[in-house]
Amino acid sequence: MDSNFTRMGMKTRLTVLVGLVLCLASVSSARYTPWAAGSEYVYRMHAISVSDIPELGPQAAGVKFDSQLMVQCRDAGSIVVKLVDVTAWNFHTDVGESWNELESSQLGTQVVVEGKYFLEKPFIIRHREGLFESLVVSQDEPFWSINMKKAVASKLQLHVSGSRSVESASRNFGLPTEDSYEDVNSVFKVFESGVTGECETLYEIAPLSDALIRSDSKLNPMPKLCVEGTFFQVVKTKDYSKCRLNKPVYTVIAPSGWQCKSGAAACGTARSRSSVNRYIACGSLESFTLLKMTHQGEVRTSPYAYDTEQLRSLSLMKLTLQAVRHASSSSTWPPKDLDTGLSIGSLVYSFPGTNASSSSWLSDGLMRMPLLRDPDQLHQGGVDNIVEEVDRLLAKSVDQLEESQEEAAVDTISAISHLVRHLDYQKISTLVGEVGHRSTLERSILLDAVIAAGSNPAVTFLKESILNRRLSKSESLQAISGFPLYVRTPTAELLNELFSMLKATSTFSGSERPIYHSAMMSVSQLAHVACVNVSEARTRFPAGLYGDFCQPNDAFITSRLVPLLYKEINGAGSIEDKMVALTALGEIGHESILSVVLPIIKTKGDYSPLIRTKAVISLHKIAHDSNGKVIQVLSTTFQNPNESSEVRMAAFTLLILANPPAYRWQRIAVSTWFEHSAQVASFVYTTLHSLASNVEPAENLKELSEKAQIVLPLAKRVPLGLKYSYNLKWSQLVAERNAGAEFHSEMFNSEESIFPKSLYSRLSWILGPYHFDIFEFEAYGENWRSAWDRIVTKFNPSSENSDGSQSRSNGRFREFDLHPDLRRMKKQLNAKSPIPAQDAGSADAFLHLSLMKAIHHFTSFDEAGITELIQSLWTSSSVSVKREFSRCKWMPLTHAEVLVPSTLGFMVSTRTQAQVLSSFKGDMQINSGGFNDFIDLKKWSSSTSTKNLGLELDVKPTIVVKLMASMSVNVEFTKALPLSGVDTHVTVSLPGRLTLGVELDNWKLMTAWKPASSGPAGLTTLYHYRVRPFTALQAISTDLPVNPSPGESKDVHAFGVTPQQLHQYPIGGKSGLKLDWISKSELPPSANHRSIWQESLSKILMEANFALLPVSLHLQSYRVTLDPISSETTKIVFSLNLDAADKLDRGTQVYSTGSKSPAAIKEPANRIQYLSNNMEPQTKKKLNKVLGPVPKGSAIHVDAKFIMEKMGSPAKIYGASFAGAYGTEGTKLAVNAQLELPINQEVSDPFTLCIEGGGNYPRLPSLDRRTLIDTQMEASWNANIGFGDSCTDHQIVVEIGMRRSEKFARYVEDSQENRDCIIHEARGEFSHEQCLGVKELATLLDEYDATVKYGHMLPMLMNATLGLEGWLKSKFYPHLSENRVEVNNANKQLRISVKVKPSLSAVDLMFFKPQSNTLFRDLPLSETTNVVFPLSAKSSLIERLIDNTISDGFAPICRLERNSITTFDKVQYNAHINDCEHVVLTVPGIETLAVLMRQDGENKTVTLLVGRDKLEVSAASLKIRYNDMDVVVTEDQPLEVHHADHYYQSSSRPSIGVYKIGPAAFRLSSHGHDIHIVSDASSSVTVKAPRSFQGKMIGLCGNMDGEIVSELRDPQRCTLSSGTLMAASYQLNDGQQGRTCLGLADKVRGQLREEQNTCHNKHDRDTREPPIYPSPPSSPPTDGCIIRRTLVLVRSSDEAKCFSTSIVKECRASCSGLYGHFKPTVIGFHCVTNPKLGEELEQEAKHKVLTFMLGKKEDIRTTRYLPTVCRSNIEQVDSSL
Repeated sequence: MDSNFTRMGMKTRLTVLVGLVLCLASVSSARYTPWAAGSEYVYRMHAISVSDIPELGPQAAGVKFDSQLMVQCRDAGSIVVKLVDVTAWNFHTDVGESWNELESSQLGTQVVVEGKYFLEKPFIIRHREGLFESLVVSQDEPFWSINMKKAVASKLQLHVSGSRSVESASRNFGLPTEDSYEDVNSVFKVFESGVTGECETLYEIAPLSDALIRSDSKLNPMPKLCVEGTFFQVVKTKDYSKCRLNKPVYTVIAPSGWQCKSGAAACGTARSRSSVNRYIACGSLESFTLLKMTHQGEVRTSPYAYDTEQLRSLSLMKLTLQAVRHASSSSTWPPKDLDTGLSIGSLVYSFPGTNASSSSWLSDGLMRMPLLRDPDQLHQGGVDNIVEEVDRLLAKSVDQLEESQEEAAVDTISAISHLVRHLDYQKISTLVGEVGHRSTLERSILLDAVIAAGSNPAVTFLKESILNRRLSKSESLQAISGFPLYVRTPTAELLNELFSMLKATSTFSGSERPIYHSAMMSVSQLAHVACVNVSEARTRFPAGLYGDFCQPNDAFITSRLVPLLYKEINGAGSIEDKMVALTALGEIGHESILSVVLPIIKTKGDYSPLIRTKAVISLHKIAHDSNGKVIQVLSTTFQNPNESSEVRMAAFTLLILANPPAYRWQRIAVSTWFEHSAQVASFVYTTLHSLASNVEPAENLKELSEKAQIVLPLAKRVPLGLKYSYNLKWSQLVAERNAGAEFHSEMFNSEESIFPKSLYSRLSWILGPYHFDIFEFEAYGENWRSAWDRIVTKFNPSSENSDGSQSRSNGRFREFDLHPDLRRMKKQLNAKSPIPAQDAGSADAFLHLSLMKAIHHFTSFDEAGITELIQSLWTSSSVSVKREFSRCKWMPLTHAEVLVPSTLGFMVSTRTQAQVLSSFKGDMQINSGGFNDFIDLKKWSSSTSTKNLGLELDVKPTIVVKLMASMSVNVEFTKALPLSGVDTHVTVSLPGRLTLGVELDNWKLMTAWKPASSGPAGLTTLYHYRVRPFTALQAISTDLPVNPSPGESKDVHAFGVTPQQLHQYPIGGKSGLKLDWISKSELPPSANHRSIWQESLSKILMEANFALLPVSLHLQSYRVTLDPISSETTKIVFSLNLDAADKLDRGTQVYSTGSKSPAAIKEPANRIQYLSNNMEPQTKKKLNKVLGPVPKGSAIHVDAKFIMEKMGSPAKIYGASFAGAYGTEGTKLAVNAQLELPINQEVSDPFTLCIEGGGNYPRLPSLDRRTLIDTQMEASWNANIGFGDSCTDHQIVVEIGMRRSEKFARYVEDSQENRDCIIHEARGEFSHEQCLGVKELATLLDEYDATVKYGHMLPMLMNATLGLEGWLKSKFYPHLSENRVEVNNANKQLRISVKVKPSLSAVDLMFFKPQSNTLFRDLPLSETTNVVFPLSAKSSLIERLIDNTISDGFAPICRLERNSITTFDKVQYNAHINDCEHVVLTVPGIETLAVLMRQDGENKTVTLLVGRDKLEVSAASLKIRYNDMDVVVTEDQPLEVHHADHYYQSSSRPSIGVYKIGPAAFRLSSHGHDIHIVSDASSSVTVKAPRSFQGKMIGLCGNMDGEIVSELRDPQRCTLSSGTLMAASYQLNDGQQGRTCLGLADKVRGQLREEQNTCHNKHDRDTREPPIYPSPPSSPPTDGCIIRRTLVLVRSSDEAKCFSTSIVKECRASCSGLYGHFKPTVIGFHCVTNPKLGEELEQEAKHKVLTFMLGKKEDIRTTRYLPTVCRSNIEQVDSSL
């Protein structure tokens, strides 16, 4: 029994001990919390949520709700919370201090609290030391109620111990304990969960003095509860940049280029948020009572991403303790079943569709992926009668458009698109089908809305409609192009559907082929943004709700999309198919494209330069990521001098994009000094220069610009001009607005042609974190350099001469009409015209235009297509078309929507949308004649007649651009939507009748506009710009509205500004139109309503880009209205008339073609030839006047008029007239001009300005370098300027002297380039590039002195000169020095002195005025300025400008100096020219032209043979012979030969001529062929020929085919081994006109015959000869036995010659294929139907690969067995034999 008792005692003691331990544990866990077990706390809770624009005005819309908050502490680790008596108010008014409004009962209107039952259900909060652990709510709780209770729980957690801190500050000393009440502070950080995320929270705990508590009774709502000296406060500040769970920020959709991090609560100044809680408590650290809590949370956003006033969502909450009591004294709550409710492990906001109870929201809480035919969960449920609502809105939008309410129609159509997102596939299909039977306008509006909806059902419907051809071509293109912009949830299922669409459209052909091209681009772009670029995918799409939609290495990309594009590139499709496929590959930007693209880049011979250039460009996205493999390929390609220039420049563009290290930048800059390609050198230099010139570049170009600024001084300055390639990267960023723009433009050009090989332009905007492309344009061309000449020749009527007379276009004669020497040359050479590789094939072009990455347009055309188009115009008869139309197109360009939870548990939605609406309605009438009518049109000449060549439009074109940004708070329990936003739009309209007419015979263009009324009261709004900030309180229906109705929104007026009244100003002026400018603005005076830019000269171009964006959100409106009824003017006509005339030289010796008599033709009666046959007498009078002092030259007359027609009264005419003449004669020039302003029929004596002047250029004695350096060079120019009522009033005399200084001449002589040139000349390299540069430099004039003498200076002119002086001083202030002391210069005289620095990079500019001297030292000269300045002694300013832009600047030059010849293709070789005639150039296809040359000692004689005429010039002996007659040619008496039957006609043009241009220098010209030869006494001859002869010539100057490896070819096109043989092959040995000459040496003749006999065998051998300077070395073949050929076969159906479209590798004649090493190969052939061309190409294919056939359309295919291994026949012989 004792033992039992003992056991019972021990058991009792153990039970007591366990209870004691549990009690101690309970007491321990109860520390550091404001809740005591068994107690109930009653708080009064006030909360308010508003949406406003706080920096702008006090107006706000919001919701306020009050309740009692009861907290019951059941145990140490949990509390039960309940809301009691919840009431709510909505308000939309001015709110001064929001805290004061919390307890106000007068704020707004009380509303019914829907779902109050759920809000007042109690819930349990489990915590540990004040930090949240879990939440328990009832099982049937809706999400909005759960989130509000999470917000309450977030405010009730209070962790004061700091035991779970993650980072402590130095002042972390702990709170006062019960035994210690010292004034100590505590600061620490802890990760704390909340409705807005689990983020790092800063705790600041500090005691409060009793005096402070007594001073404010609100701080201690229960005075008897606390003991003095125990008060303290806790301030909690949440750091949203340090959150463990950022996903409460949900991206619904974001535009391309949005660079905010996915889920981030803040994004620079574009989006930010904050949360601060303040708690007042009393007690000690271990045990205290919470007296009061105040909370303030904000979400802010910049509406347009850049820095302006911000939209705000403000959340406020206040808790005030009202009572503390024992729990037993309260009502019976909580219910017993509460513990079995729904347990939630996170306070983070729960989005509908997510698992609110999961603590791991990322892995378990994702929404179900949207299906193809059902709307996603974001747009499901609760939507009633959407189809009926869409029908109603469609009818409303049509009415708005018909009533000219386009601005309102934009919002209506946007609402339709928003509603369509809620529909499933079947409803969309049914809706479109029903509307399709109504008006075309309704169907167009609905289709625009469906395309922009972007939901999976909408995209699926569009895809099936395209494949079933229920959409037109234009509709299909619009739908497909919009997929990358509008698709909202790119699920794997949707991407597979789009890929199936891509495969299906690949069978589309003809006019439907662009649909396939657009599909390639669209699917590829979507693949990049949804799969490849993971960060952008998570930023742009709702990945936070659904998870990642796809991965970079998904089979969709690597196994399906990329292989399909590869097949397209290497297939038999058109050049357009291949270019689009390459563009699409570039848009994918995945590493899997490298296996497709790199072989194209590396395999030089198998693809055309056009394809290879595009292949390089397609790597731009991968290069941007600095892919090492790509960088290596690009670097190798760029550094390869044998590579084509366009491929190298493309590689360089991407190298710079990859931002290489600094040492590589230095190498690039230095390489410009050694670059043999002028195009590449110009491209590199302009890249560095444009980057370095960016003062405030955008962030993405900042580092590039800094590096370019460092290395630019290392680069060689290069000449600029249209004939050179360029790469411009301009960027401007306004830091104070966080906005900027970037413009990129590049051109791949060549000196061969005015047609560039590639053009690229892109304009981008940077608005805060938003970086997007406005437009992008690229164009590629191939073989266009002679195609245009062929097209023009074909349609030039003069090219078809049935009577056998000479043609100025091709110079054809009958055989007996040719000069005997020309016939003998033709017979001896027996040459065939070589077919140039570049021009034998058809020209191709490819264009691609992209707008906002949403609209893509591809097109390609070739020479045949252009020819066919012109042919149709040529043969068409007159047509007259009248058509009525009504077109409306709506398109949202950007759409962003982000959901952010507020600290009160409400969802804040921020939306930004840019929309464009274009509306055209009316009728159109075209009146046009056939092509022949364009040549001789005399049907109308009055200013209002457009009956033959005219376009009349009776339309109202309207364009609306609208930017809408808003921030709304979804308060579901009151069904209210507080909203703030800003609406910016621009509307431009021009209603009326527009007329356009052209009168080509008189070179006249006319446009007319007759305005029409289109608005209320007859007013027409031409322009409307509005910025409208607003707030609204919307009622939430079954669907969230897009925009508030007018009755729900209010304008926000700025602080302290009374609503502005409308101001109206008439601006019609003398136009006679009643135009009014109506403005209403609350902008501060310093703000600019049109632009975000500061006004400065450097930003003018960029400023125009941002005319739409407001600098401030202040209310503003600007409108231009027209009242046509009240206007005097009923019609405005603009007329532009252009006339011209040429004046013949009085001293010119004129001969008739084929003249044998020494007497020249008498001077014609009329020396002035007019452009137009129907020129008005007044115009002729002006042209005659300005041509008066010009001995020989051209004049132009431009007449521009505005004609204001009035009803019943004479019209008013305003305008200006300019007539000017310019001419040269030898070394003289003359200028004469007259300007009349204004031309008004009411002014009888208009103001005029006249300029008459002339000048002299130096007589260059020779083109020899040494002579040019030693010769003094001076030029002069003078002008008389008169202005006033007549040209004799207020005359100003200008005298200018120009010279090359002795100092500059010595600089040229001592330069390194000149010393190098001496070495080159010693080697016979007289035309080395350095020598040519020295000659050019030696002719520059570096000193200028101008004297301006004036009498009475007009005030207008005085103001202009003072303004110019002021601008120079402000612009170049660092270079300025001025002297005003003791200056006594001549009165009424200004002297200007200019001295150019030898480097040509700077100039000293000095002004000597009567009372002061102004000097500018070292003014910088840009490369663009160097194109025309300093002036050159060898050519005038205009000639030099033309030479560096168009015309002769593109013409190749051949140079023959002493025993050195440099061909048109810049290949130099040495050859001795004897006294026999040698063929310099001739064109076998044009029998009328030849240039010959012979050399007697050091003197060269040049002979020009054209048709029946022969000109001989021996410059050294000043001997000129014409048709074997001695003639004298001086500077004042040139010689010209005209056609005898054409000379007296006004269209007469000389056939050939000789002109003296220096003491012993002459120019021979064949004007009909555009051939110009210059010969001087130094035995230097230069020949300039047009590109139209490219590849067609033969002779010592080569064939100008662009190839430099096999440049030395004889008349039979056999490649020769030396320059001696080249000269021998073109020597004419027979005696001419009794002359005998030295024949060929036997050794030379024998060697020439041997090489000509083995000509064809030579071309089959490996011709890797040492390069002829300056050609780069050719790359060796991979196998000496393998040759590359273009195969030729004959098509049996029409016997057309067909050529392989790929290069075929075969064994040489001396080799054979190895047995077992053959494989079947499918070869495509392109057939040439022109028999003559086919035969010539067949001959050409025997000697070279026809690279222009690569990628051509395949007409037939065949299979051949081709060897893969070739061995020499000798190697295959058995050694045992």
